[in-house]
Amino acid sequence: AWGTYINLDKDQYIHYEAGFGWNTTYLYQLQTIGEYGHRIYENLFGQVVYTYRSYRGSADDTHLVSPGLIYYFGDSYLSANYGASYMESHDTASIGVFKGDFAITKFLRWNCGVAIGGRLYDILGKDAADEQGYILFTGVTINLYKGINCRFGYIYGTEEPKFIKRSIYYAVSAKF
Repeated sequence: AWGTYINLDKDQYIHYEAGFGWNTTYLYQLQTIGEYGHRIYENLFGQVVYTYRSYRGSADDTHLVSPGLIYYFGDSYLSANYGASYMESHDTASIGVFKGDFAITKFLRWNCGVAIGGRLYDILGKDAADEQGYILFTGVTINLYKGINCRFGYIYGTEEPKFIKRSIYYAVSAKF
């Protein structure tokens, strides 16, 4: 994925990101994220995030709008978002996400969180009320060298009626 964060001034920022995926069942081929954040009071920011996911050749493209709050303290933050996810061939689902990202040392960060709601994975194509679930995630980010980071983490998720996903992720990012 490619993206950018731009601080418009000390009280507001924008973020844009785009990424591509493989032509695999249940995996979107294009994702774009647009985000705007604005300081509400001292270290508390409000944000609005729009995410679009394209599933090539299907009627299941997804639009997710999620307003939320971020509280910064030192080099760490806590965030809470509530979102409405509209899939073109289904009803609208509700999603809540709570996340923490903590600076452990200058070179090491730890994140963890939970997502709760309907149609988090949408494997069976049912209405949101019939596909309730949760996702737990945790990971570390290691600062290897000026702006070059390596991430590792674990995700566990489940969605009714019978879907469980466990995964390990890794990523390398560079700022320039």
